[in-house]
Amino acid sequence: MSATLFLASIFGPLYLVVCLSLLLNKNYFQTIFKQILDEENTMVLFYLSIASFVAGIFLVKIHNYWTNPVEVIVSLIGWCALVKGTFLLLFPGAFKSHLRYMTKPAIINVFLPIGLVLGAYLTGVAYF
Repeated sequence: MSATLFLASIFGPLYLVVCLSLLLNKNYFQTIFKQILDEENTMVLFYLSIASFVAGIFLVKIHNYWTNPVEVIVSLIGWCALVKGTFLLLFPGAFKSHLRYMTKPAIINVFLPIGLVLGAYLTGVAYF
């Protein structure tokens, strides 16, 4: 199994389950988002930024291929994690403002179908 298919076999089901969970438990996740954005939970945001940064570096280091659609998607996931982690570490206040915007129900409803399709596509490529 190639690195691309291996990572697709992880990211595909992850995107599917997380997006389905967001779809089925919107109120629960709105509460979680509010708690993350709370000023008293700055350590949570810091730990999330470290995790995103490390995951991004790891993914970019082991998978930076751009020849077919699946490789592009997996590589973009890594680069997005790295950029997000970097941005979070350097500009936590600005990121909180961005996160407040991104966690609005209308915005979530736009990105949720994209995540579901992406998860289904990666799962299909990796497992079938």
